[in-house]
Amino acid sequence: MILIYKDIGVGEHVLHCLEKALNKRNQQILMIDSEFIINEDLSPYKSLIIPGGADLPYCEKLNGMGNQKIKNFVANGGTYLGICAGAYYGCSSINFKGEGYEIQGNRELDFFKGSAVGSLPELSNGVYFNEENNSKNVVDVFFRGNSFKSYYHGGPEFIGVPEEQILATYPNNKVSAVFGDYEKGYYILTSFHFEVEEESYKEFFEKKSPDLSMSEEELALIEQLKHSNRDVFWDFLEKYL
Repeated sequence: MILIYKDIGVGEHVLHCLEKALNKRNQQILMIDSEFIINEDLSPYKSLIIPGGADLPYCEKLNGMGNQKIKNFVANGGTYLGICAGAYYGCSSINFKGEGYEIQGNRELDFFKGSAVGSLPELSNGVYFNEENNSKNVVDVFFRGNSFKSYYHGGPEFIGVPEEQILATYPNNKVSAVFGDYEKGYYILTSFHFEVEEESYKEFFEKKSPDLSMSEEELALIEQLKHSNRDVFWDFLEKYL
């Protein structure tokens, strides 16, 4: 069974897309919060996913005991999958620049012994991360001889990656995903939102948040995902989930 972190800081729309994508692939999931991580036995589970959102609330909830429990979980054979903010969170340090603010610092999980540096304005219409549509994009990802399109919104490039840990890159050759082992377990960190699919993204706004509406610009952006097959990446992930 896959544990999915659902607590303060996690983006609702990407969480919805992640849940839908895993259900579509017949994966058993359990939504958990920081209290579960700190107080419960994680050993019966195979993997933990920290979705996208905001990294600082993860620190506030999990620093100390929570992060130590996650590290022990992976050391004993579990898999940590961090997406966007969850990927920043799994690195030794982060250097994040959004529109009008910056976040820098070390991170306790320290799975990837390098830095996560973002956001990447060259992938998002020349602007740094913000909550508007102009910092969202659909980008090409190159993965082990294959390519596919994926949703991007504020993710990092990974700095200091040994060749054998490079899992995927962007067209500018910046590393967009890393894969490595930590004692008996594994970590996978992705800058891009492979879990976001056109149907589930639209559904979130239409059914889950009817008070919010998608602009024509955003609809056109997400439409690009309809004809992009990310199964080859999912096939890889499912070996470790």
